[in-house]
Amino acid sequence: MRECAKTLKPELTQDELESIVNVLSKRNLKNNHLEVGTAAGGTLCEIINHYKKSKEHVPKFKVIDSMKYFPDQFKTIKENLKLNGIDDVLVDFYQKSSNKAFRDDRQEIANGGIDFLFIDGNHKLKNVMQDLRWCANVNKGGLICLHDYSIKFIGVKYAVDYFLMKNKNYTIISLNDSLVVLEKIGDSVRKEVSILNIITASILSFIFQQIDSIIKRIGLFCK
Repeated sequence: MRECAKTLKPELTQDELESIVNVLSKRNLKNNHLEVGTAAGGTLCEIINHYKKSKEHVPKFKVIDSMKYFPDQFKTIKENLKLNGIDDVLVDFYQKSSNKAFRDDRQEIANGGIDFLFIDGNHKLKNVMQDLRWCANVNKGGLICLHDYSIKFIGVKYAVDYFLMKNKNYTIISLNDSLVVLEKIGDSVRKEVSILNIITASILSFIFQQIDSIIKRIGLFCK
């Protein structure tokens, strides 16, 4: 991987990056590739360069990020694209929350369907559940990747596990470190994520946050 201008968030491990490239190399995904949460754009650069190196058709990439994760985040992403020899015309950026983009720009973003969805935004249960609504626009045979799928990030793990339990037309095809890759194996017969699911996730997010706070306080007192 070429040097990045700046990374203020741990990048995916090499195994995680290779698992994404491996599944992409076995597919012929030509429609929209959507990334929800891009940090400094390291993973974005890796995936685009995979397509460029393979001399395959480079699909349209779309990124949703509020660009508030660290100062000058958008400028940093642009610099990283340039350092990796990537023309930023390949990427459409939506500088807003996933929830707002889903409400205001869903038709534009998902026009033609989504073949690849990468979710690595806010890890709170409510936010992950909201991000998973984009799966409704993933084409049959499309892939969904989520980072930090582990007990350390209970919001991500709970949301994914519940989503899979409810929606049997999705299945796990690989799990490397904390990077889980799902495939949409059939058309949806109902809404993947309902309003009730979002409300429940909001309540559970608050409960998880309180439990985490209590655990941290207990740990502090025990020192």
